[in-house]
Amino acid sequence: MKNSILIITLAFFVGNVSAQEYDQAIGARLGIGTGITYKKSISDNASLEAIAMFYYGINLTGLYEINRYAAFDVDRLNWYYGGGAHVGSYRGYRRGFITGLENKSSISLGLDGIVGIEYNFIEVPINISLDWKPAFELVGSTGFWGDNVALSVRYML
Repeated sequence: MKNSILIITLAFFVGNVSAQEYDQAIGARLGIGTGITYKKSISDNASLEAIAMFYYGINLTGLYEINRYAAFDVDRLNWYYGGGAHVGSYRGYRRGFITGLENKSSISLGLDGIVGIEYNFIEVPINISLDWKPAFELVGSTGFWGDNVALSVRYML
């Protein structure tokens, strides 16, 4: 109960956060795997995003993003694009030709792109985004991975 009162009080006092900009935001990322996302504004039109995804292991991604405001001429609806890199460790089962089912672990390393759209609520300090984050895996399961679409819900600090 105390946590609910604290959150409501914070939302009331922080509710007047700038409609188009925020300094920091942290929250959950829901897509192929679940994860944590942290976004930090470094200028009026650029930000850094760190993502920790959990899907058969852990994958850490760092992104540099360019922010564009008023997508489709809608206040607080912004779009962004950028790129970065990831490193991860995975564990899972695969069938070996001779050995049968094996429990294998591998390291992943690759390059990432991102394009997305986000909405910053003015009534409460919440940011919701939908993005596509394709990746080129250079080490591990090499190749193009284009299936990473996710919804993120962040609390704007």
